[in-house]
Amino acid sequence: MKILFEGSPIFRNRSGVGQYVYRLLDKLLAIDRDNSYYIFGFLFAGKKFQEPYKKLPRNARYRLIRLLPSKVHNVLSRRLFVPPIDVLTGMKADLTIFTNFVRTPLPLGSKSITFIYDLSFITFRKFSNDKNAQLLTKQADIAARKSDKIVTISENSKREIVEEYGINPAKIEIVHPALDHSVYYRRPANEQKSVAKKFQIDGEYILYTGTIEPRKNIVGIIEAYTKLPADLKRKYMLVLAGGKGWKDEEIRQSLAKHNGERIILTGYVADEDLPALYSGASLFVFPTFYEGWGMPPLEAMACGVPVVCSDNSSLPEVVGSAALTISANDTKALTREMTRVLTDKKLAAKLVKAVYLQAKKFDWEKSARKLKEVIDSI
Repeated sequence: MKILFEGSPIFRNRSGVGQYVYRLLDKLLAIDRDNSYYIFGFLFAGKKFQEPYKKLPRNARYRLIRLLPSKVHNVLSRRLFVPPIDVLTGMKADLTIFTNFVRTPLPLGSKSITFIYDLSFITFRKFSNDKNAQLLTKQADIAARKSDKIVTISENSKREIVEEYGINPAKIEIVHPALDHSVYYRRPANEQKSVAKKFQIDGEYILYTGTIEPRKNIVGIIEAYTKLPADLKRKYMLVLAGGKGWKDEEIRQSLAKHNGERIILTGYVADEDLPALYSGASLFVFPTFYEGWGMPPLEAMACGVPVVCSDNSSLPEVVGSAALTISANDTKALTREMTRVLTDKKLAAKLVKAVYLQAKKFDWEKSARKLKEVIDSI
C-alpha cells in the first residue's frame, strides 16, 4: 500500500503527542517493509526543514506541503473548511493515517485511520486551550464517524470515545504508548550531575515533568510540597520541568505566593536530558486531573524512580500496582505519600523494584506491531 502518514507532530518541539508519534513511527518503519510511507507535514516556502530521523528506510520519504503555513491550515480547520490533505500533497494514497485528532476530506479516495488520544477537551474543557478545544470538539466527532479505524491509547479513552460518539467498539483499536528502553534507563551519577548543573539544581530533588498547565495540577504539587516537614524541604528541592502551557495564571500566582520556597522551573527539557533528569530524582510526582495515558510516570519508572500519582483516568493502567496513588483533589494525601517515600527507605526500595518490572511491560516494537495489525486489517 501507499500510505500517507501525518508527521506534523514530530516536526516541532515534541510534547506528549509528538513523542508518541515519533517513537511509534520509528519502530513501525523498522518492521514494515511491505508498504510505502509518505510522511507529510507543513513547510511553508523559505523555512528550513530539519529531518526528525537521521535516516529513513527505502520505503519511506517525506512529503512536505509548501502551499500554505500550518497555522493557516489550523484556522481553516476551526471553521470546518479543512483543505483535503491528498490534494495538498498531490497524492492518491491507499491509506491515510492522521495522528492528531483531525481527519481531512479525502476526495481522491483513501481509507483512513485517525488517532484520538483522549477526550480531555470535553471531559475537562475548563483546563483546555479554548481555540484548541473548539477545534477538537468539531473535528474529533467527524473523525470518529468517517475514519475506517480509530486508534487510541488506553482502555479508558476507548470507553469514553464509545460513550461520547456512539460508535462500535470494534472500530477502535488500542495502541499503548511505550518506552525506548535503550534511552530510558537509570543513568550514571556523572550524567545526573551534569544535567542537574545545567538546570541549576542544587542537591536532591522531587521531580515533575510535563506541560505547565492547570490539568496537570501544578498548583496541587506546589501546595503539597510547601506542606512537607521543614527538614524534608531543606533536603529536597521541587523541580517542575516542562514547557509553558495555557491558562497558567493560577500557577504563576501560586509560585509568587511561595517565592521563598526551593522551587525551580526548568522550561522545556530536550529529549537527551530527560533520562538523566529522571534518574537524579528521589521521587517523581504526577497528581494530574486527567490523562489519556501519562508517559512521564512510565519514563520515571524505567529510570528507577519511585512514583506518586493520581488514581484517575488511564493512570491505573500505566502504573499498575507499582506506584502510590492518591486522589488528584487530595493535597494532604499527596504530602503524606511524598513524606512516606522520602523517609521510609524500605518503602522506597520496594517501589524502585516494582517500577522497573512495570516499565518493562511497555515496548515500542510491541506497540508498532499492533499498529501494523490495524494497517493490515484495512
